[in-house]
Amino acid sequence: GAVAVIRKQKRTQRSSQLKVCVGYGLIVCIVFLVYRSSFGTTTSAPVRSKQTNLDPATEDLASLKLKSNSELKSSIKPTREDQPVTTLPLEVSTGSSNPLKSSGMSSFATISTEHGNIKFRFRDDKAPKHAAFMRQLIGEGLYNGCVFYRAEQNFVLQGGLRDAAGNQRSKKIDNPPLEFDLLNKRGTVTMARWEDTNSGSGEFFINLRDSPHLDRTGSTGWALGFTVFGEVVEGMEVAEKIGMLPTTVQGGLKMLNTPVVMNSVTLS
Repeated sequence: GAVAVIRKQKRTQRSSQLKVCVGYGLIVCIVFLVYRSSFGTTTSAPVRSKQTNLDPATEDLASLKLKSNSELKSSIKPTREDQPVTTLPLEVSTGSSNPLKSSGMSSFATISTEHGNIKFRFRDDKAPKHAAFMRQLIGEGLYNGCVFYRAEQNFVLQGGLRDAAGNQRSKKIDNPPLEFDLLNKRGTVTMARWEDTNSGSGEFFINLRDSPHLDRTGSTGWALGFTVFGEVVEGMEVAEKIGMLPTTVQGGLKMLNTPVVMNSVTLS
């Protein structure tokens, strides 16, 4: 009987030890599974966010914006105040057999109007071909009886080869090539043109303020700038007075309700 009791005790002890081992094994397995689910098995390094350094991206956007502005400036046709520049359609004869010739070397031209006189000096030192071109047209009397037809207050006063009845005057000499060299400052006299740099045909404007957007800002078309060939020396107040007369917007431009006649334009 004693032997049987001892054997039973040993079996009970071994069973308890086995349960303890199984218990420890289960705990280890559970810990392993928890660790695995929390941290995974991948060995790849963490990916650094692309947004950790925004400076290069910001600089690229700034460069792109500046580039786009520059391209737009050199390609978009100016409107409203950016366009004192267009000439009115003129049917002109530009026979290439007639070279430019100045009517003497007069230094000044005077535009006489009912509001007073405007006198400007030619800038032969900066735009000799334009100065010679305008001298010839003035010397031939082509501007006598023509009008100022556009007035943008505090911007430009524009006139050209058309009379009060709307009749266009034709010329017999070629247009001068672009000679941008002087800035479009208040009081300067500038040749109007289309996007073609050699399309200045005798329409001109007086700058009533500094207009840097009419200077050279690029390498093509409008952005090449507009040729200043003269500067007002007397009568700037007359130009400003005409520039404040009533206008009507036509095609985005402010046209004088009553064009102001150039009674005479003379050289001196």
